[in-house]
Amino acid sequence: MTPLKNFFYVLKKYKIASLLNVIGLSIAFASFMIIMTQVKYDLSFDRHYKNADRIFRVENQAMIENGKYSANTSRLVAEKVFAAEPEIEKTGLIQSYQQLDIYDQSLGKDSRQGPFHFYTAEPDALDILEFEFVHGSPQRFSESGTVLISEQVATAIYGDQNPVGRSLIFDKDTEHPVEIVGVYKNFPQNATIRSNSIVRFIGQENAGNGNNWNYVYYIRLNARENAEQVMQAMNKKYQEFVGTGNSVPDNFFRLTPITETHFTQSVSYSPTDTGNRATVYSLMSIGVLIILIAMINFVNFSTSLIPTRIRSINVQKVLGGSNAAIRRNMIAESAGLAVVSFFVALLIVHAFSGTPLASDISAPCDVGADMPILWGTALIAVATGILSGIYPAFYSTSFAPALVVKGVFGLTPKGRRLRTVLISVQYAISITLIIVTLSIHGQNRYMQKSDMGFQRENILTTWVPREIADKRKTLADKLTSNPAITDVTFAAGPFVAKGRMRWGRSYKGKGITYDAYPVASNFLRFMGIRITDGRDFNENDDLKPEISQIFNETSQRKDSITVGEKMEDGTNIVGIARDFNFQPLQYGINPFAFVAFGTTEWGAWTPLRYLFVKTNGTDIPAVADFIRKSVKELVPDSQLDIRFMDEEIGNQYYKEQKLSNLLTLFSLLSILISIVGVFGLVLFETQYRRKEIGIRKIHGATVGEILRMFNKIYVRIVLACFVVAVPIAYCIVDRWLENFAYKAPVEIWIYFAALAIVLGTTVATVLIQTYRAATDNPVRSLKKH
Repeated sequence: MTPLKNFFYVLKKYKIASLLNVIGLSIAFASFMIIMTQVKYDLSFDRHYKNADRIFRVENQAMIENGKYSANTSRLVAEKVFAAEPEIEKTGLIQSYQQLDIYDQSLGKDSRQGPFHFYTAEPDALDILEFEFVHGSPQRFSESGTVLISEQVATAIYGDQNPVGRSLIFDKDTEHPVEIVGVYKNFPQNATIRSNSIVRFIGQENAGNGNNWNYVYYIRLNARENAEQVMQAMNKKYQEFVGTGNSVPDNFFRLTPITETHFTQSVSYSPTDTGNRATVYSLMSIGVLIILIAMINFVNFSTSLIPTRIRSINVQKVLGGSNAAIRRNMIAESAGLAVVSFFVALLIVHAFSGTPLASDISAPCDVGADMPILWGTALIAVATGILSGIYPAFYSTSFAPALVVKGVFGLTPKGRRLRTVLISVQYAISITLIIVTLSIHGQNRYMQKSDMGFQRENILTTWVPREIADKRKTLADKLTSNPAITDVTFAAGPFVAKGRMRWGRSYKGKGITYDAYPVASNFLRFMGIRITDGRDFNENDDLKPEISQIFNETSQRKDSITVGEKMEDGTNIVGIARDFNFQPLQYGINPFAFVAFGTTEWGAWTPLRYLFVKTNGTDIPAVADFIRKSVKELVPDSQLDIRFMDEEIGNQYYKEQKLSNLLTLFSLLSILISIVGVFGLVLFETQYRRKEIGIRKIHGATVGEILRMFNKIYVRIVLACFVVAVPIAYCIVDRWLENFAYKAPVEIWIYFAALAIVLGTTVATVLIQTYRAATDNPVRSLKKH
């Protein structure tokens, strides 16, 4: 019989085993492709640059938290410290700001699009980060009133037209239109620079200010191996710059390869989306383990079928078939099933890409979106089929004819031990995945529900147009006229954020740095933040010609902040606020100051455009409509994206929630594949043992006793695997939690819940499958055998 005919014969003869194998393998291959899409996205982050091995981000030891680094540097320091090193080919800054809406000046407000990411940069940064232009060029980039836009932005506003020479209006700033002088290619999705972006020349902003550490610098070296030498030279120059009277760590500056910035966890104010290398490798391991579980099912099913197939194998031998030919046919069967499963997996992936779950994958995961992953999985599928078929093929052809005729392999101690070991591996993997998944859910829930030190319930937030900055009181009076609105306040941006404006100032003869957050005078009262020393802001602070600041307790402890004193730039220190979490709970509490600009020019540069509205919790849709209507009365063409503050804070944990969703999905799939394996094994076992069951019933065994006989084997296996899985899962979770400043307490119920899930599904599967055999007429069972 040819391998192809033999393959179709086996499919027809052993339908259930073939179907179960296809189900398990197709789910495993589909899971692997989806997982590898995410893994490749993370591992290739910022690796598209031609000179990626020579591009570095400059980081410094942040004067905020010991052992941490910051991605922000002062422009004055960069000029003095980074220049004139022969190993540095180019140095340039690029800084991300808030997102903006834009429209074409001649097309009018109807062409408005956005929001788009907005950057300011130096010309050399464009060269370092390898901006490639499809229209225009960066030659006029340094001129005032010019701008560069990405292909995505150009397409959004102008379609296929070349927009070079057209003028844009930024965020309704009709007094300062900007000319488009170049359109650059979209960056990959896994890059620091966003594709939906706009870049403008930074000019002389804070060029001579040594206190303002707000700028991200990249450098390109002439050779990667010179990085250590350049770091030493930079640190030496910085020590000379600050003088011998200031204590500076020897390794104050460091260079991080741009290809590693995605995985650099200890950096504050990083403009790059951060990932976790341990998480990426864990996902990769899960993909491999799921395939391993499916392979174990394959081997278990194949060995379980040996007593049924061995007579056929013996006939082939009698008719002249050699062991080698029989083995080739059996391995070809396995490879054929794996190939069929691979094509079924493609259908699963295609269906998955159209579901909401696909949004948890950072890159497109439809079939064909990444051909290397598709072809790689195809090769793995073939290899899986061949490897899974080798052992059963060689084992089933290794018996003497006398033993073959008896056909008792399925009940031999050696056969049982083999299946026990294989299914134990499946259970250990499934229990570990469930514990890890539930622990990550617990950490996410802990972060979402923890008290962050301020009120956040029933608060709506939204950006408002720039024109509202001068009409805040008018809008506040209008909004509070609604009985469902209890209070209103403003700030320069969202309250909880991973990064914000960072100030460096001189105080008591030394330099200090802290996060600065401009707010309205009633902001702290609105949020319920208690003043522990000094006073709160009042309306008079808005009329003063100097800046007033309220620091947090961490600043007071770290920098000896004293109420009533002034910074060396004349800034007033009016109070100390109780510590609170102004960043997501992955991060600790750093020095922070609320800022009231008074009548200084800072107020015009950083308007309070972020609106907070406290409601009584009733009829929120009507309140949101009232807010939109009230803003439109002041700015007719305004468009607001109103959200709950709780939702806004929850979005800060998007990556953790995405990881939790992925692990939940693949944990469920691993359990499903394991249960398919158990179902198949119990099915075959009950077929082999029908005669034994009949004899036991004739001798008085009850249905319950027979069901217990089958269940106790699997219960013991699950309990043993639980003992093995618990310490493994604990170590994985403990390692993952190292990334968080605030950790959920270890909850014992999670471990027992994992045991209950696996044990419950296993017992239910065994009961369902064995009940029919246990209740069958024993006489009929004996006649069949």
